[in-house]
Amino acid sequence: MANRKHNRVDGKGRIVIPVKIREAMGIETGTVIEFDYMARRHQLVIRSVAEPESHAQ
Repeated sequence: MANRKHNRVDGKGRIVIPVKIREAMGIETGTVIEFDYMARRHQLVIRSVAEPESHAQ
C-alpha cells in the first residue's frame, strides 16, 4: 500500500493520521502507537502495537 499523505504538525506537536491509513493499519481510538525515529535516514516509522512493552506481562 503506497499512500503518501501530507499533514501539518499543530501547536501541540500533534499530527492527524488520515482515515484510510488508520483503517488499513487497524488504528482506532485507544490504539497504542509506537514511534521509531531513524536518525540516519531522517524517517519516523509509526506502528500500532497490542500494548506498550512497559506494560506487557
